[in-house]
Amino acid sequence: LSIRRRTMTHVDWHPYPKEKPTKKDRYLINLDDGNGHQYITIATFYKSIFWESGVIDHIVTAWAELPEPYQPEVKNE
Repeated sequence: LSIRRRTMTHVDWHPYPKEKPTKKDRYLINLDDGNGHQYITIATFYKSIFWESGVIDHIVTAWAELPEPYQPEVKNE
């Protein structure tokens, strides 16, 4: 029986709007809906604000760089 360990990617969150990205790109963002619920999604930072198919209607509290894409393990045979 083989047990596969999960590894988590560390995320460096930056408080928003105290810290803002320096370039137009896609980022992870943490949203607060004002009712105590937190959400994480991906949005584009452009012209000093985050966009997600339009203006975001929740409060952006933090942002982070996107992690590296998934790379499957290469098995040496």
